[in-house]
Amino acid sequence: MKRILCFFVLMLLLPSGIHAQNLYGFHGGPNYPNARIRGIDGYIPDPKIVDGFNLGVHALFPIDDHLSFYTAVSYQRNGFSLGVKDTLILSALPEDIPVGIRFDFFLDYIQIPVLLKYRFNPYSRSTAYINGGLYGGYHTQGFVRTKIRAIIDFNISSTPLPLTSGLFNRYDLGWMANIGYQIPIRYAILHFEARYHRSLIQWLHNPILAVDIKHHGFGFLLGISFPLGQKKAQQDIDRA
Repeated sequence: MKRILCFFVLMLLLPSGIHAQNLYGFHGGPNYPNARIRGIDGYIPDPKIVDGFNLGVHALFPIDDHLSFYTAVSYQRNGFSLGVKDTLILSALPEDIPVGIRFDFFLDYIQIPVLLKYRFNPYSRSTAYINGGLYGGYHTQGFVRTKIRAIIDFNISSTPLPLTSGLFNRYDLGWMANIGYQIPIRYAILHFEARYHRSLIQWLHNPILAVDIKHHGFGFLLGISFPLGQKKAQQDIDRA
């Protein structure tokens, strides 16, 4: 897995010599991750979406009028939520109030996608596009936030996850598919994008409990890209 992550880093750095057509930029937006949990049927509630984020820098290398090579380094928060409803009933009040417990799992990691971008209309500076490919990642930290759900939610605790233990896989590999729209603004490109990602590797694998967990989720990004140099800036934007 370390070799795979190194491959993604090399793919990010290799095209840096083609400066005439390179575009670099920043992006960020909300991420809505979830997880697929298999094992112990009937004992684990269905996971729910939690709120995450994606922040990073990216690079774009045009191949021809339609195709471009896209890669990035992003800091992303994944996770999922497990809730148990009506765990307790408070009967001391005039009306019974059901009380539940929720466990929100959050996982922060570095993500490096390697994607191929396709512009639908290369003859228009404003156009829709799609991109897709593989990504590699490395989990940097994780924690579980415990909440009690009654009339309102109460945070009870926040517990770090022992990612260095043998139960967790800190390396990740998956696929990503995105659709977006780009708008040129002077010497830059503004782009809006909807993303979906799915991990191919189990983040948690416990053979004793027979539990497997894999990430997936969707999100939205707002980004801006700038060409290197000013002499061919407009030409680079037209081909991005």
